[in-house]
Amino acid sequence: MRAANPLFIPRNHLVEEAISAAVNNDDFSVFDSLLTVLASPYEEQPNFGRFADPPQPNQVVRQTFCGT
Repeated sequence: MRAANPLFIPRNHLVEEAISAAVNNDDFSVFDSLLTVLASPYEEQPNFGRFADPPQPNQVVRQTFCGT
């Protein structure tokens, strides 16, 4: 099952967090972490466990701009 389903995917709330940090705070560390974890999405990465979690109710992104 793991070979066909990645553990890490670019979830909307994480992408939004990375964009907000970069735009509002000139902080690219969130983007760098997201990029690192997504480079190996099928591998266990204990240091990046939060990137596998679904959004909390206050993190749900209701509107995206990619046509979804």
